[in-house]
Amino acid sequence: MPNRSARALLFLVLVPLHAAAAPPTEPADKPTAAQETLLRDVRRDLGSGYTIEPVEDLYVVAANTDREQLERSKSTVRDAYRALTRTYFEKKPDRPIAIYLFRDKLTYEDYCVRHYKESPSTPYGFFRPDERKLVMNIATGGGTLVHEMVHPFIAVDFPGAPPWLNEGLASLYEQCQIRAGTIQGLVNWRLPHLQRAVLGNTLIPLKDLLPMASEEFYRRYGLPYAESRYLCFFLQEQGKLVAFYKAFRAAAASEDPAKKDTTGMATLEAVMGRPVGELETLWIDWVKTLRWGDR
Repeated sequence: MPNRSARALLFLVLVPLHAAAAPPTEPADKPTAAQETLLRDVRRDLGSGYTIEPVEDLYVVAANTDREQLERSKSTVRDAYRALTRTYFEKKPDRPIAIYLFRDKLTYEDYCVRHYKESPSTPYGFFRPDERKLVMNIATGGGTLVHEMVHPFIAVDFPGAPPWLNEGLASLYEQCQIRAGTIQGLVNWRLPHLQRAVLGNTLIPLKDLLPMASEEFYRRYGLPYAESRYLCFFLQEQGKLVAFYKAFRAAAASEDPAKKDTTGMATLEAVMGRPVGELETLWIDWVKTLRWGDR
């Protein structure tokens, strides 16, 4: 599948809100007119054997899982949607998004072969912006769900966001906790890659990462993703991430050349009150203290 998300091999885990049991079933959401149309399209696409339901006012979730798994997934979608829009986004996609949840590798791969005429390049899941569709093997965990939910919001809320922020913010929630309407990223599997780069002196300097073009960012993939995620994580832990995002969004949209910022570097320095070189030293020292398996 020729798209960025499909190329990415992701191993994602979402910290459960409630240990093992499915959350209580909430009353069914009443679909909007646009969701009604999408519901019909999804039924035609998938055929029988799927439960297809609206979630909030933006999603249509289709699953061939049991009811317990479906309710867990719907809860993840609902809670992440509410937390993300409450925390960051002033704008949201103007058309609903379909989320296809396949219960296992077999049915996930079978759909991809039938629909795309080839096997998926990731065993976990991907988002197709051209089809407004998230396709995933839900047996691999819920982190893919939250990661990919972030991208459509950034596309409309912060058009032109550089890849480091787009992927850094999405990757931050590959492993997260959602409580009381707030969402918080946790240490995850990208940390060892980043720490190896720190120890091996192969880290991409922030002055090069922040203005990095999309083609180079996605070509290099692993390290830019890890650095971007943990820069966002660092800002989160300093209590500055939300303020940074909103200030950067405003600066990127500014028509005043003196205020314009398309990379985030000037905004980062302003929000943190330090030049980027000094900030990078503090960030690296902080990264060294983290352990995979910590909160």
